Amino acid sequence: QANVGTLGTANYEIAAINDTTHTYYAGSAAPHTSNIKKFAFASSVSISSHGVLHANIWNGFLCGHSNTTHGYWTGGYSAGTKIQRFAWSSNTTAALAGSLTNSRYRMRGWQK
Repeated sequence: QANVGTLGTANYEIAAINDTTHTYYAGSAAPHTSNIKKFAFASSVSISSHGVLHANIWNGFLCGHSNTTHGYWTGGYSAGTKIQRFAWSSNTTAALAGSLTNSRYRMRGWQK
């Protein structure tokens, strides 16, 4: 294993998902943040912004899911019923895509 970069800020209870070229992570219980960040699968990692969570609400303990065009964040401590969606192709705020039937946090996700 080799160290190829840093997250810049220590984060606790984030969710991470990926497409074919980048890893995206969001939410943090400490420090509280609503930022979506990304880094490329490369030998030298540089963190960049990819938007914010829906309604700019901090949301630790999220669950991440993905398909070939979008990433999804579900549940979380402060927005436990939200299903949020964002496109891989644009740096935008995550949109509200639906609701879970019950408030959930600390779930585990899957990727397609």
